[in-house]
Amino acid sequence: MRKILVLSDEINSGKTKLISQWKEGKSNVFGILSPKENGTRIFEDAYSGEKWPMEALENENDVLEVGKYRFSRSAFDRAFSAIYYGLNSKGPRTIVFDEIGPLEIRSLGFHVILTEVIILSQQDLELQIVCVVRTSILEQFINKYQVESANVFSVLDFLASMKDQRI
Repeated sequence: MRKILVLSDEINSGKTKLISQWKEGKSNVFGILSPKENGTRIFEDAYSGEKWPMEALENENDVLEVGKYRFSRSAFDRAFSAIYYGLNSKGPRTIVFDEIGPLEIRSLGFHVILTEVIILSQQDLELQIVCVVRTSILEQFINKYQVESANVFSVLDFLASMKDQRI
């Protein structure tokens, strides 16, 4: 089993949609997807399919801000629960982080739990990680999380690997 897979491509290149298609029919994929619905970012539990808003409400004060976006900390707390559910499951399993971005580079968002999962993956032979990372921060991601040995795929490479059933 490959330990860390990174799907890296440009913004709006179909990374989230591809991961969503890849996980279909698999019962051992956990973690978080971050699709857009009606122009708004949401979180989607990769295992249950449950969805909730990622962006903070106007009157919400406990937020994470990056650029023009205001994300709800309570939404991230729910996302952490979905990730921990997968970590506590038995057998071969994959934890998806969609997406690792500027928040994590600033040590916010999924930073702490991603660091924990990377460490656990070194000890747990049945744990695989898939990280979605935009091309513009791929090098920063690899350096920050010391994942030089990760298998990095573009959307096209990932599609080809799916067809060959190498992923």
